[in-house]
Amino acid sequence: MTRETLDLHALLTGTFLKITEQLTFMFGEPAAKEELDLEGIDFLRSEMEFTGQVNGSLCVALPREATREIAANILGLEPDDSQSVAMTSDALGELLNVICGEVVRGIVGEDADFTLRPPRTEPLDASHLDRLMLDEGYVAFVLDDHPGFFGLELED
Repeated sequence: MTRETLDLHALLTGTFLKITEQLTFMFGEPAAKEELDLEGIDFLRSEMEFTGQVNGSLCVALPREATREIAANILGLEPDDSQSVAMTSDALGELLNVICGEVVRGIVGEDADFTLRPPRTEPLDASHLDRLMLDEGYVAFVLDDHPGFFGLELED
């Protein structure tokens, strides 16, 4: 792993955990991918692209149960409330939107000029989960006891 990769991992992890705590009141910590228990977990994945001084995409993958908690906390409701359940995709996308702006500014600087495309949220299939486990561009974390992944792909 190169110093540049380590610096990006630190930026990703720090930004993700800070924004998640501020926006959703959920607390997390970095985790080793090989230590995560992923058996039987239904994940949602949200991805968004950005263009400007730097181009790429950002992706977050969390268990569906965690995304209901995120939606509930953003909306001030209970996780099993029908509105929380209905808003899981939107809430995960909004969380990613806020984080993406911070990550791009962390890479380019506070005066970054960039455009964000709307996030796309979908179920994460097993083959994509395997890819996240192997891809060095993705960091693992535990968020309120839920395993998750957060990754950055930069275009050359």
